[in-house]
Amino acid sequence: MKTVGWWILVVCLFLIVFPCMLALAFGLMLAGVLAPIAGIGNVLAHLAGWQIHLFAPGTVPLSPWLALPASLLIGVLLVVLGWLLWKSSVGLYRWIMRVKP
Repeated sequence: MKTVGWWILVVCLFLIVFPCMLALAFGLMLAGVLAPIAGIGNVLAHLAGWQIHLFAPGTVPLSPWLALPASLLIGVLLVVLGWLLWKSSVGLYRWIMRVKP
């Protein structure tokens, strides 16, 4: 009976939890890389005389020079959150393999 409970847990984790965690981790890391690029693009477009907003945190309009540090900070934060989510999914996988009956 102990192995049936373990298999039910493994199936639930591999069908529901792991795909969600890994997709969110990769999405956060990708957004963390793209946010500073968008902030730099805002500044370059402003220097060229264009008024485009590739990075706008929330609904508050910021000048490109104020949005650049915000985009760098948000990018680092998103990469760190994605990395932590990735590491927690690896830890969860290792725990499941360690408690295998």
